[in-house]
Amino acid sequence: MDLIVAQINTDLRSSDALRQSSALLQALQQGAAGRDVSAVARTVATEILSAPSSAVCKRLALDLLRALPLPPDLLDPLLLSSLRSDLSFPDPDVAASSIASFPSLPSHLLPSLLSSAHADIAAALSSPAESLRLAAVTSLSSLLPRDDLALLCSSNPSLMAHTTTWWGRLAELALVSADAVAAAAFEALARLSRSSTCAA
Repeated sequence: MDLIVAQINTDLRSSDALRQSSALLQALQQGAAGRDVSAVARTVATEILSAPSSAVCKRLALDLLRALPLPPDLLDPLLLSSLRSDLSFPDPDVAASSIASFPSLPSHLLPSLLSSAHADIAAALSSPAESLRLAAVTSLSSLLPRDDLALLCSSNPSLMAHTTTWWGRLAELALVSADAVAAAAFEALARLSRSSTCAA
């Protein structure tokens, strides 16, 4: 397994888009087979997410990192910066993969990320690309009803204002004609209703 990981890391550092995409696919396959490939996480973050890369490689890298247990020292500075910058990537599918990663992040990272990315999240919710709107709605539907985010909002008025705005946008999107987006927005509102009922 060490040889496989070493070869994946070598290919990721090659600056060759074909080798990089093949390496990412191999890492995903190894992970799906139950093998530990978390040792490639840092290389993925530095060589793909934090560097100019193709849209295909960006999407594969984000999919892989969502599937891996990530060390805290990787999460804090490097990955968060990459997720933030990829929200404005020209390919909407890359931005969608980035925003889809938000619910997997630990609670203490959310205030900073959500506050700094609020304009990009608003843009995603209004994007002409249905895939990006759907990813934004799905991500927020997982984040907003969470107890840990509610606690964070209680001591962070700015974050509270952003979440209130996002709930309003979800209510609007529940009425749009795109069935997948509307369904996801309805589900998000249903989760809020259930969480409010439980809290009461």
